[in-house]
Amino acid sequence: MGDSLHSHQRIGAIQSLRAIAAVLVVFQHVTVYTLYARGLDFAPYLRVDYGRIGVLLFFTISGFVMVGCMDQGKKFLLNRATRIYPGFWAAIALSGILLSSPHFEWHFTLKSAFLIPTTNGNESYKIPYWTLMYEVAFYAFVYALVLLKLTKRSINTVCIAWVMLLIWVSKYTQISLFLPGPMVLLSTANVFFISGILCALHRDALVRIPSIWLAIAALGCWSIGDMWKDPNPMQGNLVLAFAFAATLVLSIKHLNLKPLERLGNFSYGVYLVHVPIALATIDAMKRIAPGTRTSVLCIIVFISAYLGSSIFGFIEYKFHRAVFGRRTRLRKANPQSITNSF
Repeated sequence: MGDSLHSHQRIGAIQSLRAIAAVLVVFQHVTVYTLYARGLDFAPYLRVDYGRIGVLLFFTISGFVMVGCMDQGKKFLLNRATRIYPGFWAAIALSGILLSSPHFEWHFTLKSAFLIPTTNGNESYKIPYWTLMYEVAFYAFVYALVLLKLTKRSINTVCIAWVMLLIWVSKYTQISLFLPGPMVLLSTANVFFISGILCALHRDALVRIPSIWLAIAALGCWSIGDMWKDPNPMQGNLVLAFAFAATLVLSIKHLNLKPLERLGNFSYGVYLVHVPIALATIDAMKRIAPGTRTSVLCIIVFISAYLGSSIFGFIEYKFHRAVFGRRTRLRKANPQSITNSF
């Protein structure tokens, strides 16, 4: 079964899953900000935390993909930096333009621009860049593995040791999810990166598991893990990590839709700027059509945010491929690598 899952199919499946994760995040944020603007509580409308699902999928995917990028050697960190920072800086600039109205209180900080883990984040961008702080820290961790030239068995051992460390730390302190500061690699959220790594290392064995059992495991673990959040989120995250790992393997086996794959290529840009576009749309609708029904407003804001951010994502993706990208050449040189965007 593993041999039949060709490189292009795996890449298509990963990109398709990214597209779904991005839609979930956009839906969550659009609903929250639109209802907030109308003075309504969003909780009754978001019984499922779609944004959390999307973010955790992104983390799991990232762990899986980075294993395929480790063969880049010493160029790994530079390649990741050129993938993350130009798009992020462009998103900050666009955010500054869209949120230029005084009541948005937009301001620039150097620490946030370089995604330095902090306990005092700059929320004025309205970019969910807290996840990128995790990504950058995770890339540094993977780069250390690259420099150490560890074997597959050694990486497995490191991952298990990392999970054990996360469990131990969680017993003594609660690290902020959104602003972990220098403790970023000790946050329980890292268990999802680890699950992605382990999926990549054992992909051939995992894809031989019958899909029905993977689906049951994904649904069962998600149902349990989603309820098991407090007082210690580590237990719940461990169970959820199994759920998202099973979902990832299922996607590799079955999810390969060309339209979704193309949307997945633009998912990084969608993730970066959908909130600023949504807020700008809400602000404009307040002035243009203040009497718009809330349900209609939600639809308008979603369409505006998703289409606008997709255009940004398309431009960002094409720019990266033109200036920094080696995606096509790497596919031909090493079909086992998965080197697409975040």
